[in-house]
Amino acid sequence: MRTMKRLLPVLVLSMLMVLAVGMMSAAYAEPIEDYEMAIKSVKAVDGGYKVTWNAPDIEVDGFRVYVEHANKYYQEFFVDASKTSKLIKKVEGKSINMFKYTEISVKAYKVDSSGKKVYSYGDYKEPRVQFNTPINEHADDFWYDDYNGLITDATKYVYDGKKHTPKVTVKYKQRQYDSYESPVKVSSKYYTRKYSKGRKAIGKYKVTVTLKGNYKGTAKGFFYITPKPTSLTSVTRTADGLKVKWKKQTNRTDGYQVFWSYNYWEDSDEEADSYYSSVKLIKSNKTTSTTLTKCGPAVSYQVAVRTYKVVNKKKIYSKWSKPVVIKKETTE
Repeated sequence: MRTMKRLLPVLVLSMLMVLAVGMMSAAYAEPIEDYEMAIKSVKAVDGGYKVTWNAPDIEVDGFRVYVEHANKYYQEFFVDASKTSKLIKKVEGKSINMFKYTEISVKAYKVDSSGKKVYSYGDYKEPRVQFNTPINEHADDFWYDDYNGLITDATKYVYDGKKHTPKVTVKYKQRQYDSYESPVKVSSKYYTRKYSKGRKAIGKYKVTVTLKGNYKGTAKGFFYITPKPTSLTSVTRTADGLKVKWKKQTNRTDGYQVFWSYNYWEDSDEEADSYYSSVKLIKSNKTTSTTLTKCGPAVSYQVAVRTYKVVNKKKIYSKWSKPVVIKKETTE
């Protein structure tokens, strides 16, 4: 009995300490509004996207999966707290085209005393399938930048009388914030390719890629067979411009296009106001020179030329010649 009396204060103190720790834990439990969700993966499954997220280490009542597709369709899905994945095959009743832009975000939520859902911070990914299109129309322009990386080893073919079938590579990748995860090559068993007929003459041709199996969607790209290029033979100054000459190229061409640009100031901070460019069309393939006038008192000029052929009322251009740069003569 005496032993029990001695132990009683100790037991009471222990219970109070446990209760205090519990109350402190509850008081310092992370609010749902401060919790950050984390998406584990987004995979192509059965023609849709299966998004999987890490189970939160706080108590939640469920999850909200929000999907934006093709900048046109939007839908939110609510998932039970016991689950950590969701297969999305349609958005607003529309099938997902995996070649189109898609953004998937996941948030956890708790329902407060008023019945309102209170959400955590969300995590998102932008999954997408891309195939390397065989052509980008600006691939040979001086101001060209490799937009979205849609370029292959066969951007343009120069006419040689042979039939051309460019390679197509299909890849799946995910973007998060400002960076893409390493793309994964998609096996050829998951897509088919269809090419335009012919593919020998100068012109523009189409390739269509259709996904199947785990992947779904259709996209098309274009490639060109272009006329043979030419090259500059001389660029000289005149009283009010430049005299430009080039080699004649009459084999399957209709004319030429001359490009020139000029800078008003060297080392100028106002680049937008100091750099100008223009093109001049030469409508005969037998002409081999032209004079560029009203070029302005520039510090330097850059000139290039290319051939073209009209096919179905549209001009098909060769690649540009190697540019020639003319700098202003200076005197000490």
